Amino acid sequence: MNTKQLVALSAGVLFGLQTFAQRTPSPSPAAAIHQTVGITDFKVTFSRPSLKGRTGFGATADAQTVRQYGQLWRTGANAATTVELSTDATFEGQTLPAGKYSLFSIPVATGNWTIIFNKDVNASEQSYKQENDALRLSVAPKNHPRLESFTIWFSDLTDNTANLNFCFDQTQIVLHVGVDTKGLVQAGIDKALAEKPEDAATNQRAASYYLSSGENLEKGVSLIDKALASGENYSKLWTKAQLLMKLAKYKDALPLAQKALSLGNANPDGAFSTFFKGQIENGIQDIQSKLPAVEDVKKVIPSKKKKS
Repeated sequence: MNTKQLVALSAGVLFGLQTFAQRTPSPSPAAAIHQTVGITDFKVTFSRPSLKGRTGFGATADAQTVRQYGQLWRTGANAATTVELSTDATFEGQTLPAGKYSLFSIPVATGNWTIIFNKDVNASEQSYKQENDALRLSVAPKNHPRLESFTIWFSDLTDNTANLNFCFDQTQIVLHVGVDTKGLVQAGIDKALAEKPEDAATNQRAASYYLSSGENLEKGVSLIDKALASGENYSKLWTKAQLLMKLAKYKDALPLAQKALSLGNANPDGAFSTFFKGQIENGIQDIQSKLPAVEDVKKVIPSKKKKS
């Protein structure tokens, strides 16, 4: 091997070692969670310190304690933990506007912790300023089975509520989160219909929402009628049939459901074959069970006799 080859080989090995050395395991690995509640998106980014034989919280800051009681904590490690929400939401009943915030807390040995959402997403424990707080909460901690690594998670999800939890060692904080999903959806529907009042897809989506919510059913019928004016398909017909079923208008719903099944069978797509076909067939049976049989009607309404 000549000198040039040796130099090139050495440079390659050195470059490889440098590349490998650019990333090493972090003592507090980064993490992120995404969660949708109703139609509101939440994103939390944080780093996860571990106990490593220490106590999570204590009266003094020493080698045996990760965090000292009574001191501002970035609620994680490394850079401040951040919480981002796509719409306004409530935390413990108090409103936090849509946006991105740093999450701080003040742990205490007894009593309630202070939980802080701060507008400065780059704030540190040293640069934090209370005047930038968007929201301050007083929350009672709970006992939790010991967690080695600091953890944040969402739980107990509904369309309108969730819990945002964080826990370290044996201490858990639970923040009750609320979103106005109904109001947000209605505002979105109103905006879409105002922009495209004659659009079939927009009208059908709005009608489908009223169907699923069980509210404004008559308005849902008028919207699906506007969608049907541009052409019939099994999906639109079945949507109207279901709205009429919820309004107990079974006699009107039956022919629409039967036509929806016929159109779907004539030109089946994947959604019809795997989901809607069985649903419509069951729906037709349900409607028929609620309609009086022809013979029963005849018994109730006697035929008129001809006069001699």
